[in-house]
Amino acid sequence: MNEAELDAYEEQLTNEAIIDQVKVLNLITIELTSQTFFAAQEQRVVLYRDFERYRRGLHWITDVSAFRQHIAGEKSDSEIASVISSATASFNQISQRINRCEIALKDDLNRADLGRMIRRIQGYEKIKFEAVAELCSELMCRLLNPRCGRNKKGTEIFQRTFVKLEIRMSLHERAHSRKLEAIENINEVMEELRAEIY
Repeated sequence: MNEAELDAYEEQLTNEAIIDQVKVLNLITIELTSQTFFAAQEQRVVLYRDFERYRRGLHWITDVSAFRQHIAGEKSDSEIASVISSATASFNQISQRINRCEIALKDDLNRADLGRMIRRIQGYEKIKFEAVAELCSELMCRLLNPRCGRNKKGTEIFQRTFVKLEIRMSLHERAHSRKLEAIENINEVMEELRAEIY
């Protein structure tokens, strides 16, 4: 082997080493980006759990203390709206963090497949959030309208109220079903994502 061939061989080894290092760094970056996504998704799960606990707590006390406090003017409409507004802002922050992970995977790390999985999860999360917001809105309607469902003008009003209640229950059931279906879809795609990354 002459000196030119030796130099070419060393350059080839150097290039291969650099390529190998870039591949390793790329894998590490993909894993770190994925870990960021999974951490944000876990934060979202905790936020949903806390929000759901609050919503159920309101539901449990609807007929007793919160309802009476609201009617007596001791509990303002803004307290409930404030919790929802705060939760919405937190969900938006998490969603933005996850969107940045999606973009990094698709654009910077050439893993459009992983980015598409995260986009699917985001779509299901939107459906889930809308369903939870609908359930919360339905609860707020009951909390903030003390005359909801009362019958003062006889059977006709009672029947109309009953039909409205049936419609509301149907909407409630559909929102709850959408939420459960979204959770199932999210978990399915999360498993696909984990299998692809690890």
